Amino acid sequence: MLLNKTTSKQVRAVLWRLLELCPTPEAAAAADAAAIRAIITPLGLHNKRATAVQRLSQDFVHKQWSCPTELYGIGKYAADAYYIFCRGQWQGVEPDDKDLIRYHEWLRATGGHGSGLSADAEPAAAVEPAAAVELAAAEAAAAVAADRAELAAEPVPRGKLLWTWEATIIKGFVLGPFPTRMVIAGYPLDKDRIGLVLISPLEPTEAVVQWLQETGQVCFIVAPNKHHTWWAAAMKEAFPAALLVAPLGLAQQQQQKRQQQRLPIDVRITPLAGVQDMPGAWPAAVLDVIPVQGMPFIDELALHHKPSSTLILTDTAFNFDKACLQELQPGLALRSYLGWAVLRPCCVTKPFRWLVKDAAAVKASFNQMLATWEFDQVSMAHGSFISSGGKQAFLQGSYAFVDQLVKGKQAAAAEQGSTGLAGTGAALFVAAAVISTAVGIGVAGILQVRQQ
Repeated sequence: MLLNKTTSKQVRAVLWRLLELCPTPEAAAAADAAAIRAIITPLGLHNKRATAVQRLSQDFVHKQWSCPTELYGIGKYAADAYYIFCRGQWQGVEPDDKDLIRYHEWLRATGGHGSGLSADAEPAAAVEPAAAVELAAAEAAAAVAADRAELAAEPVPRGKLLWTWEATIIKGFVLGPFPTRMVIAGYPLDKDRIGLVLISPLEPTEAVVQWLQETGQVCFIVAPNKHHTWWAAAMKEAFPAALLVAPLGLAQQQQQKRQQQRLPIDVRITPLAGVQDMPGAWPAAVLDVIPVQGMPFIDELALHHKPSSTLILTDTAFNFDKACLQELQPGLALRSYLGWAVLRPCCVTKPFRWLVKDAAAVKASFNQMLATWEFDQVSMAHGSFISSGGKQAFLQGSYAFVDQLVKGKQAAAAEQGSTGLAGTGAALFVAAAVISTAVGIGVAGILQVRQQ
């Protein structure tokens, strides 16, 4: 719908703003049509496109459909992509689109298993940019639509007053199992009890609730970014006295939803104030908070648990190392995507450069974290927990990735500036030549008059 009669470059310029406004089909169906039109106006045909987006979303949510072509505006290309990427039924598809054909041929050549997950394998270059963008969004919000996850039997101790509860979300044949975790950060509440902060909460099953009640008092629940809101409302319902904390961007996004669909957010963390937005009961001496700026599509809170020396991230780093991948056994699309997209340990994946709006702002947030916090461990929502050497891993991972983006933009700006300077110099030279010529003609005229 967006790519029709336009270019992918133009679409990328507006796509993430549209996804901020409409992160789910339900949100798109209920969104203000004028707001959608305002975002996609640069693409042209904005009235038609906005109507199509909303009608498709309404069909997707409310219509009893079995084939995507039953939905408004869906033709063969979108249906083929759906069966290949979402259902894994690539064998029964004969695509006509040139990029889908290339990907389909690659699937046939590899028997649908892909390549690129081991050090010896060739990189899976056949993953196309459009598929990479979609999978990056899926990676950032892997379980937004999930109802249940397979939780470990009990949490893993990660040092003093810190636990992680590991879980696997099954996303079908294509994505396969996808790892995630909830972080449980403890702090002294009084002489006999500890307070608990739940970060990126998982489903409050009977076993989870029982363990939390036996371990301490749940005082805060943190939805750390716009996408890890999975079971925040359910956890808040299980522990109604706890305060639900969220970044400002998530709170603003929730305001666009119907009242009954909104998260019951108690505390909003603004970019400049950070932990100063917290109520007095927040354990600031134990758990610090810095909002990561420059990525409004994610809008993440980074946290630092001092007793365990742990940096707690969600989607600003992943750690899909060999051990994780061997245990995970990801599905077809996820396997091929990770084979292409994974750069290094404790790092975001390649497509995240499209989610970064202001690389300098992201780097400034990272610099603040590195200057303020001492940590040896790093927890992220997806991938292996880093139990030692975490600061160095973060420096060589996500920090180096963002630093490279900043340097690339600086180099581009310098090149543009030098080109502009050359142009300005040429213009000044021409102007000087014109002025000197005019002055010369004027002086010659005066001398001629005098002579006469």
